[in-house]
Amino acid sequence: YRGDGLPDSWQQSFFGGDNPNAQPQVDPDQDGCINRHEWLFGTSPTDPHSHPCASLTRTPQWVELRFPDPSPYLMFHCSQAPQLGFGFTPLEGLPLRHAGWATWVLPPVSQSEHWWQIRIEERVP
Repeated sequence: YRGDGLPDSWQQSFFGGDNPNAQPQVDPDQDGCINRHEWLFGTSPTDPHSHPCASLTRTPQWVELRFPDPSPYLMFHCSQAPQLGFGFTPLEGLPLRHAGWATWVLPPVSQSEHWWQIRIEERVP
């Protein structure tokens, strides 16, 4: 495990020794979050129900979408769609990053059903 960017102690606690599922770019629990991100967010790489969770606040004036932001090296890309099955449209601009959260404040949506998608990209320093 040495030199792959993840703490050896973290990898060994979840995967034991010499396990290919412990590599940083692998998603062994198939929750959409690779091991490197599981480590950054403090979630379990072996539990598909343990992953970073967004919060959503809707008012008549705005929609606030918040996502945990544990590292300055992460880039967040947010898209929205009125229904599943439609293409997602990227949001303009970047989120406000403060106190461990990435926050988008968006115009209100008129539909009762609306979907947001957050994609995480890591920038290497």
